[in-house]
Amino acid sequence: MKQLFLLLALPFFLFSCNPVNKQKDDREAVYKKLQFVCDSMIEHTHVTGLVAGLWAPDRNIDFVYHAGLADVENKITMDENMHFRIGSNTKTFVVTRLLQLVDSGYVSLQDKLSRFYPDFPKSEQITLEMLSDMTSGIWSYTETDTFQKQMLHDPGKVWTMDELIDISRRQPFRYSPGDSINYCNTNLQLIGRIIEMITGDSLKHQIHRHILAPMGLEHTYYLSSGKKMPAPHPKAYYEGTYEKGFPEYAEYYDISWAQAAGSMISTLWDLKTYVEALNWGTFLSDSLQKRRMAKKVLLQKPGIYYSIGAAWFWDYYGHNGGLPGFASTMLHSNEKNCTIIVWFNCNLDEDGVRSDHVFKRFDEIVFE
Repeated sequence: MKQLFLLLALPFFLFSCNPVNKQKDDREAVYKKLQFVCDSMIEHTHVTGLVAGLWAPDRNIDFVYHAGLADVENKITMDENMHFRIGSNTKTFVVTRLLQLVDSGYVSLQDKLSRFYPDFPKSEQITLEMLSDMTSGIWSYTETDTFQKQMLHDPGKVWTMDELIDISRRQPFRYSPGDSINYCNTNLQLIGRIIEMITGDSLKHQIHRHILAPMGLEHTYYLSSGKKMPAPHPKAYYEGTYEKGFPEYAEYYDISWAQAAGSMISTLWDLKTYVEALNWGTFLSDSLQKRRMAKKVLLQKPGIYYSIGAAWFWDYYGHNGGLPGFASTMLHSNEKNCTIIVWFNCNLDEDGVRSDHVFKRFDEIVFE
């Protein structure tokens, strides 16, 4: 693996005393630095292609850029208008719909899982808030041999949410509910099914009716099953490690394996609209929005916390997502009035080679 070269602050000289020209020159210098980060990621790593956007109106920054290839074999370049699989960013949509039901009085975050799944182990100890903030202690179905062997053997298998939940039902708990935190996809399958139980409707229709349609997100889709992606979309590469020959995963697995934990598809522009609304409280009452954003459970290291169906990356709020062939990050900071969206048409679990790293460099360039 070649080393990824980090961008250092580059000196530049301004020869005009005109403040308008100086502002323009400053902005162009920032744009060049942002482009350099993207181009370096393509040149010095195995990342095949990326799309990135940074919008900071108070800094007069409106930056959208693509680099690398959408189709390696046919040398087709990336395009910022392409659809991509957003993976675990889906979780924010699902929990947002749950919180809307909380606002409407149909359910409480302190309701116990036993109300809906009385036969699930420790269901009397697990609250809906624990499912939402990853403190339930449930073992994620995606981390079991049972699930992984089935996926390898039959990538076209159509899963139900209850099948995925039942895999975890047979696993030991990682810890007593509420005692720690562990990122768990089963939590979201449970939330998805609970939304369906409360509403008597499919999760797909609930998300479309209450989130996508009101926001005009015409290029964002919740998929309960299927392999196909809407056009235009890139090819997608790698399942975490670099593979010679570029095996392609965009339409390889039936997406029912992810469902409420990560099955959605979107675009750069739709996610910008959505993550800003998520931060501004568009979907919830003021009190519940404040409660949601006030929750911070340490997830990895100081600065990165899990909230109620979303995450804090320092002063940015949103989520990221990774699944075979795709990696993405969508974040907004109310404090900085800044939105950053980054997505790759590959998934590489390597130091310095994640969409989150591009986000962090972008933030440093513009604000530090």
